[in-house]
Formats: sequence, C-alpha cells, structure tokens
Amino acid sequence: MVRLVLNNESVYVDFSIRSVSDNYYCLLRRVIDGFPDRARKQKLQHRILFGTDFPVNLMSIDSYNAYLDIFSRTEHLTAQEKRLFCSENPERFLFLVGN
Repeated sequence: MVRLVLNNESVYVDFSIRSVSDNYYCLLRRVIDGFPDRARKQKLQHRILFGTDFPVNLMSIDSYNAYLDIFSRTEHLTAQEKRLFCSENPERFLFLVGN
C-alpha cells in the first residue's frame, strides 16, 4: 500500500480497524521512519487519513470513545502527525486543497 501512495499522486490510505491498540501506532511509526529520504517520508505523512469506519472499528473495541482515546494518547505519533491525519490530509483529499 505504501508503494501505491509513494508512486501515485492521488492515492491516500487510512487506518481504522487495525488501529484499536497502541501497538498499531508503534508499527506505523516504524513504517514512517523507515524512509531515510525526507521527501518520501513527508509524502507518506501527507497521504495518511485517520480512519473513521465507525461500524467496522467497533467490532474490535468497546466503544468509539476508546478508539479515539487510543489515538489521542499514543506517544508514537507527533501532534503534527495527528493534526495531519485528522484535519489537513482529509481536507486535501476531500476538497483538493493544496494539491
């Protein structure tokens, strides 16, 4: 999936069902940091969307609040990355802002 993002200008990815524990964010951190090339790392960071597949993610976690709490509390992502994934990237994806 990462290869698709990096090789195509209109491909974005999201996470939801996989991100019901902090372990997921640890793995995501490793993927992001696995690119020594700053431009490719930044491109990936700007193409990830916070997933809100509400019915799907509730199959693996007690509540939507718990899902949001894990994301908001993880120390594996920076505040800037959280802002990108939740706000700036979806705005770019949905409204072609900054493309």
